[in-house]
This record gives sequence, C-alpha cells and structure tokens, in this order.
Amino acid sequence: MRKTIAFLFIILALPSLSLIAIAYSNYVKELNDALHVNPEEVTKITVGSSESKGQYKSTREEEKINILMNYLNQVDYQRLSGDQTSYMPTKASIIYFNENEKQSFMVPYETEAMIDHKVYKIKNGTIEDSFLIELYHSMD
Repeated sequence: MRKTIAFLFIILALPSLSLIAIAYSNYVKELNDALHVNPEEVTKITVGSSESKGQYKSTREEEKINILMNYLNQVDYQRLSGDQTSYMPTKASIIYFNENEKQSFMVPYETEAMIDHKVYKIKNGTIEDSFLIELYHSMD
C-alpha cells in the first residue's frame, strides 16, 4: 500500500514540478540576482574591452563603479535554457566585479551576456560595447 501511495505521489507531482521548472526558466532577473556578488558592495571593477587585446584596467573609484552598475542595472537578464547562446562573438569585453574576497564576471555581447558561467538574454535594452570601450579608456 505504501509503495502505491509513493508511486501515485510521484506521478502526480511530476507535472507540477515540470511546470515550476518551465516557469523558473522564463524568470527575468535583475543584475543583483544574476551576479555572485552584491552590486551595491562592489569595491573594485576590472575591465578588458573588446579592442584592448588582453589588456585590463582596474579601478576602485566609486564614481566609475556606480556609472557601470547603474548602466548594467538598466536591463534585465533572462537565463537561457541549458546556457545555450545563439552566437558568441570572437571579441567581447569582460568585466570583473570584486566585493572584498568574492568575485563575479560578465561577458556582455549586446543582446546576451555570460555571467559567472551562465548565459542570459538581455531584456528591455542592450549592453553596448561602445559604452564599455569608453569606460575602459576613462580608467587610469
């Protein structure tokens, strides 16, 4: 009898769990939900622009950090199923976010972004590489 009840429970719960998984996969996140660090506690950013050929610049300037975080907060992030991107550019900017000893990274490419090894579709706008190149050049 217990085996039958357990079997029925599994059979009845499976469709519900599938619906929850589908709903979660379409969940749109804000930046603070996608990063492993708290965007409000970031103390250092490191940027490598798509044109910098492996060169990186870092800053602890609160003003530049806030400019970047405000820019990245203007869009939403929707996780792609299986982290499968529709394309990956040959050149892209990369951003490292440091919060004390914790670090996250983002590789944005206009309509998508890889954030901490997970791929997201950018919703409600784009992340322009020209903005990141300009930020890179403004850093000391």
